[in-house]
Amino acid sequence: MAVPPDLIGQVRDLEIKGSEQLRTGDYSNAVTTFTEEYRFFLERQKADPNLRIHKGSPLYNLGLSLLFGGEPFKGLQYILLAYIEDIISQCSRGGADNLPASSTLRSILSVPTRLLRELENAVLEKNEKNVHLIYPEENLAVFGSLIETINKYFSKVSGLYKFEIEAQKWLEKGNFKEAQQAYDEWLSHLFEYQNQIVMRVHKGHQLHNAGICLFSQQKYEEALKEFFLAYVEDVLSAYSLGIANTLPAYRTLKDGFKINPALLRGIESLAFEKKSENEVPDPADVTKEYESRLSEEEKKLDLSLKEIIKSKEENEKKLLEGFKSTKTPENSFNVLRRWNSSTPRYPVVANFGRNGRMGNVGGGYFLWWDGKGVAIDPGYDFLPLFFRERFGVNHIDAIIASHAHDDHTQDIETIFSLVYKMNKKLQQNKQIDLFGSEGVRIKYSRLTDVTGTFSQTLTAGSITNLASRGYNFSIEAVRTDHNEQPWMSNNTGVGVILELQLPDGKGIFKIGLTSDTRFWDGMEKAFEKANLLVVHLGTIGDSQSTHLQEEGCRRLIAGVNPRLAIISEFGKELQGHRCNICERMKTWISQTGTTSQEIPIIPGDIGLKIKLPSLKVYCENTNDYQDCDKVATFEKGPKIYYLDKNRIS
Repeated sequence: MAVPPDLIGQVRDLEIKGSEQLRTGDYSNAVTTFTEEYRFFLERQKADPNLRIHKGSPLYNLGLSLLFGGEPFKGLQYILLAYIEDIISQCSRGGADNLPASSTLRSILSVPTRLLRELENAVLEKNEKNVHLIYPEENLAVFGSLIETINKYFSKVSGLYKFEIEAQKWLEKGNFKEAQQAYDEWLSHLFEYQNQIVMRVHKGHQLHNAGICLFSQQKYEEALKEFFLAYVEDVLSAYSLGIANTLPAYRTLKDGFKINPALLRGIESLAFEKKSENEVPDPADVTKEYESRLSEEEKKLDLSLKEIIKSKEENEKKLLEGFKSTKTPENSFNVLRRWNSSTPRYPVVANFGRNGRMGNVGGGYFLWWDGKGVAIDPGYDFLPLFFRERFGVNHIDAIIASHAHDDHTQDIETIFSLVYKMNKKLQQNKQIDLFGSEGVRIKYSRLTDVTGTFSQTLTAGSITNLASRGYNFSIEAVRTDHNEQPWMSNNTGVGVILELQLPDGKGIFKIGLTSDTRFWDGMEKAFEKANLLVVHLGTIGDSQSTHLQEEGCRRLIAGVNPRLAIISEFGKELQGHRCNICERMKTWISQTGTTSQEIPIIPGDIGLKIKLPSLKVYCENTNDYQDCDKVATFEKGPKIYYLDKNRIS
């Protein structure tokens, strides 16, 4: 049985917590968390012994935590118990083969395949005799002799799994040659061990990953041979025909290298014949016997490889265009944002329509000031919109993320990934700085640790002077009333005020961004003297909303009295009403007499470009900039057009 309904909430929280600890290398605390999760399952099992609950997941995760925490024998024990749980729940020979416990035992811990089959047969035999195998600790005694035998063999190779840790570290750094050497050394030990014990040890994982490393070094023919050997290993370890065709090596050969499936079926049949004849068949013997057909296939492969390489080169050329844009940005604030929340991920409307028209998209903002570029709240679709404006990754020096919600952070990981690829391709060392809330810090801590990124947590009231980092502005963090769930349960998100230093010491220019928040007492004071104020509306008429809505926007703009206000973060339900909402706010503020002159209020949409510090707005009917108080807006479908009032016919 799956997780009972009364346990789902507790189990989910512990699973998330433990998985994060395991991912970040906090193995000691991961052991504690998964032990607690396992106890929940046991208590529920004891409450109703007649209702068997599958306990494989916490046992497996507990085993991994112990293994990578430096306790391999304890780790092995719990992963074996997880494997037994999987066999009981699957109730068929080979049914547990592709599940994590079996894969880890065969691939990482080098447990001989025959011993795992013997354990599987013993468990299924007990199961068929209706022996109740409910409690894992009791299973240790029931299958004690087999588990003891596995432990005995494991003692000879208990240190080899460390090659996986070493290889993964090299892969994270993109150093494929060293990673390949780690896998090759691991394979050498396994072949030697296999000859000693005269039992087959699965080597498909190591061969497949070595193939990936070779392919990444553009050694395609060598990689192909490794993938073939990995596939044969998968077949030799499989219980029946067809099982190996669900694993990575087969998919790589069939989909990546376009190998004829008929050829692979022939190799599979031959491998099964060899397995029945020999306890420890060599995968190289299988491919050698099939050499004549393989040679014909390789002739066909030459063309396929050339097409792959040509396509790869074309893609890399396009990628380089995105890396190194030739555009020379001017000091400006660019709105690259349309709808708020998770709307851009609703499946009802396509994000990018025919002819590149954009409908259901999110986005963010981009500031260019004094030679430095800052991506602000880069959420859904930020990068496609960014590239459409002819900016390149080379223009991004920093990211500011106000809070951890996906519609404000979705493209952060992609930006880091592209910068990594750019550095590797162009042999440079560009770094991206990350400034974000506490939730953002937690969400991306592993990424910043691995990449060595300079990161600064923004907390309400803090002022971060960035002169030492080469930026000619500072960041002041302002409180918000908007939580960061599920990353943080309290209001740790921030609005920001960017204080730009004007040339020749002529003062400062302030940009205030509220981010997502309800209106709160003293908010006007916090954003006072902002020259450009970017306000997040959210929706209107929703008493449960955690956004400013129309009344909050009006009060804030009237209290701050900026030179220009941009209303942004619209719910998609407001399509067709955005310009009217801004005009209504402008009228209300003028009629209340809270300011001495009319404040330009413009709805923010993709393509709104504001020159700094003049606050001139780019107008599409003139292809030129105009004073912000002389700009009209027009909404058609999802798009807002910015027009020079003086040139509207």
